[in-house]
Amino acid sequence: MGKEASFDAMDHVDIEKRETERLEKQLTARVQNRECAVLNVSQKGVLLETEIPMYFFPIAESINFELEINGNWVMLTGIVKWVITHQSHSRIGVFIKRAPIQYVEYLKEIYS
Repeated sequence: MGKEASFDAMDHVDIEKRETERLEKQLTARVQNRECAVLNVSQKGVLLETEIPMYFFPIAESINFELEINGNWVMLTGIVKWVITHQSHSRIGVFIKRAPIQYVEYLKEIYS
């Protein structure tokens, strides 16, 4: 396990409000200390897939999760935009308004 990144206000930048392409990425994440998957990323958000039931993720509520980026765990906070539940898992669309610099640098890397 990599060390957790700090969630200091100085380590964050605002993400522009504009439509951006989603990139299919299989990344590891943790929500409520349980491992889950990231199916795609964009400059505005992520799509999480988890076995945690959907009622744990009310629409328009804040969600904290960790994302493994280049071997390091980075804490992110977002807003639940939508949830779809299947028999064995939930998919959660998360909007990220402010992102840690590690996430922004990762996006620059994959978008270039």
